[in-house]
Amino acid sequence: IKELERYEFAGELSLSGELRPVRGALAMSFAMHRAGAAPGGQGARAFILPQANADEAALVADAAIYPARTLLDVCAHFAAKGEDG
Repeated sequence: IKELERYEFAGELSLSGELRPVRGALAMSFAMHRAGAAPGGQGARAFILPQANADEAALVADAAIYPARTLLDVCAHFAAKGEDG
């Protein structure tokens, strides 16, 4: 799916489908933002990660953060995008 190329994902997926928090959300968000803004960069990137990490990742100005509690939340995000366009 072409749309997935502009997304980055982080989190630990449990057997129940829950997204568990990971370390380094701020560093990942900063690195993504910096790489997208650099000359020759890939442009704006969106970051899907566990809800527990969202506040930390959002400390990067203009970061596109999409928190999710479960894998179903992630699927719902993309299903809604498919309905929009």
